[in-house]
Amino acid sequence: MAAMKTRETVLMLEDNPVIGNLLALTLEHRGCRVLRASNGQQAIELARAYRSEISLALCEIVLQGEPGAPVAAAIREICPKVKILFISGLPIHVLCERSLLTPEDLKEGPAFYLKQPLLPKDLMGVVERILAAGLAARAVSAPRRSIQNAMSGY
Repeated sequence: MAAMKTRETVLMLEDNPVIGNLLALTLEHRGCRVLRASNGQQAIELARAYRSEISLALCEIVLQGEPGAPVAAAIREICPKVKILFISGLPIHVLCERSLLTPEDLKEGPAFYLKQPLLPKDLMGVVERILAAGLAARAVSAPRRSIQNAMSGY
């Protein structure tokens, strides 16, 4: 997959450093500028500092000590035009059962959900589609392969 033509800024909220490194490497390799946050407070501070530059917020839903959806809502208040891509290793129905994600979180928008694990090419395919179009909020899927095992997928 070719690098993105424009340098989009992505605010990434991921508390797992290994996954965060792999996601950031994937996004940067494809031409994105990545602002990294490992907790909600850092993500909100970055949103305030770069509010006019952020095109997409990539938010892990299950974080240590806090759910990601309220953080995404706070980011959206700061950056009203930002698109949100929620990610999680849990299926969407489990997230909803545990009240970690609601249908309203996806309706505020645009917002999207992508289940992990995923390959770098699958992540970038979804990111590029989201950034390229005014898509309606929805869950998107990727093949069940691990991003950790896919570093050769570039």
